[in-house]
Amino acid sequence: MEGCTIGPREDSDRLIGSDADGIHCLNCRRGPRIEDCHIHHLEDDGIVVATHMCAVDEFIDNRTVRVTSEPPVTIAPGDTLRSMSPAGEVTQTLPEVVDVDYRFKNSLSPGRPRTVTFESSIKDALQTGDYLLNEAAANHGYTVRNNTIRNNRASLVRLASGRGEFVDNELSGSSLAAVELECDTSGTWTPKGWLYDVELANNTVARSGLNYINVQSLGSPAFHLVHRAGGDGGATPHREVTIRDNQVTESGDVGVLVEDATDVAVTNNDLSGLNRLDIDHLLGRRGYGVGFENVDGATVANNTVAGSPESLSDLGWQSQSNDSSTSDNQFVVDGENSPATLVAPTPIRLEFDRTVSPDGDSRNLAVFCAALSFHDERGEPLTDIDVGGEEVDVSFGRGVFPPEESGGETWRWFGRSEGTTVIQVASDVATAATELHIDGVPIENGISVRAVVEDAAADSVDMGSDERHVITVPLP
Repeated sequence: MEGCTIGPREDSDRLIGSDADGIHCLNCRRGPRIEDCHIHHLEDDGIVVATHMCAVDEFIDNRTVRVTSEPPVTIAPGDTLRSMSPAGEVTQTLPEVVDVDYRFKNSLSPGRPRTVTFESSIKDALQTGDYLLNEAAANHGYTVRNNTIRNNRASLVRLASGRGEFVDNELSGSSLAAVELECDTSGTWTPKGWLYDVELANNTVARSGLNYINVQSLGSPAFHLVHRAGGDGGATPHREVTIRDNQVTESGDVGVLVEDATDVAVTNNDLSGLNRLDIDHLLGRRGYGVGFENVDGATVANNTVAGSPESLSDLGWQSQSNDSSTSDNQFVVDGENSPATLVAPTPIRLEFDRTVSPDGDSRNLAVFCAALSFHDERGEPLTDIDVGGEEVDVSFGRGVFPPEESGGETWRWFGRSEGTTVIQVASDVATAATELHIDGVPIENGISVRAVVEDAAADSVDMGSDERHVITVPLP
């Protein structure tokens, strides 16, 4: 696709040119090349390069599986497939495909696979529900170059394929993340494969998340590498992704957000005017340039993050990530250089033995909490947290309900159906703290709780009576 224009005609007064993607490339056997196109004012994504996956439905024998009919994928004898668990674990390359039984195959269509037979046994390599990605039809070698994409009511570009490049493009005005790099095994949307050996370089991105603003826009980085996982998640399917020499201005959220990946390089990027939509930020601080969640091996070097003190507090943050390195980054606030650091919070899980759904309330609750405080081994308080107020020096994760207020007092309920509440605090606080104090009321007598930090669990304690008091929770 070269030199294409997709949008309202020049002589038209239409606000929207199309309610579909501009260019959508799916499961190509040779990498598509999309160059010098002009795409604007669409109600969906501008450019999509995606690899869809089918799932194992049942085993016919040791070498043959029946696969799901949706989404449509292409598999042929001689192809090589790789498998992925619903949690996102990329497992292994499977034996070569030797036979495929098709639905709907005719002279105009390759057909959809019904059953796939491999050269040797796959009984120990696959489980029902695992996803299959055909490396022979994964858009290998794709190029998206020198395109202008602007003012779409979705993302400007969405990539869900390995081995390709996204370079020298000019992007402006998206509703969602300007460049979304996704893998999906959630079971809600079409299952899509992971990114590997991909470079995103020399692009300019403006107004990410600031066009057609809606509720979904309130968290729209310029570049977002994400895995929407089924099962327990926690895997890092994306690998060997480079984001370099890009210029980002005016973003609703951070400039670069990387999740669920291994071996990622974020280098030589110029990020400014970030965090224009005032949403919750990690540890309740004002905002960051970059963020890393569940990443193994991130290199962050020679980036410049600049802005005002109202929108920036640190260069970036990292959570549940390992082996990150930073060097020669600049963090500039109101024209003044400041230390360029990655904030590293520690998640603390509160695991309740049960939750209760009171009459007339559909929520599963464990404890009413008006205030939290962390204390060291001498009993001295390290930090006091106004739970129902602004998130200062803390970030609340899953298992925490929104704040409530009555009579001048604010609070939150902890619990939810899974019985786990996640609280993130700065690592130095978590390291020094030996106790967590909860000023609150258990939903009923006799509910116990234990704290878990980095897979180390403390003893469970009974939270006591359903009257307001201070509950002391030991930390491991």
